[in-house]
Amino acid sequence: MERKVPKNKKDKSVTGIMITRARKAHGLTQEMVADILKIKRSTYAYYERNIDPTYEVISQLSTLFNTPVHVLLYGYQDPLEHVGLNDNQTDMWGGEKFGHLTPDERTILTNLRMLPLNLRQKIIREIEDLKEKNEGN
Repeated sequence: MERKVPKNKKDKSVTGIMITRARKAHGLTQEMVADILKIKRSTYAYYERNIDPTYEVISQLSTLFNTPVHVLLYGYQDPLEHVGLNDNQTDMWGGEKFGHLTPDERTILTNLRMLPLNLRQKIIREIEDLKEKNEGN
């Protein structure tokens, strides 16, 4: 997963806010969570404050807090809720931009959103390659 630092160092990332809330809701201290993850408390505190943890850590936290990964990452129950893919948006020519997604499209997009950035980019490149190959036939 891409590590990101909020623009203002005093601001928490969405992930930082969500893991802080989940930890407190479970009555755990930073030290307790760090011990479970087998990392230093200062490292865990840094995740809550400044830098998003790796996907592996998010996955462990998801299991620990019994919370879906996408909720910890984005703060939404539905991973597509905040990107407007359920809306009948229009493109600059007035045509439907997304329309209604099929169940297959929804599954693909939901799973894509939960992957670390490097894997999402790899999949997008592969889709573009397949599209080019298909256009050549």
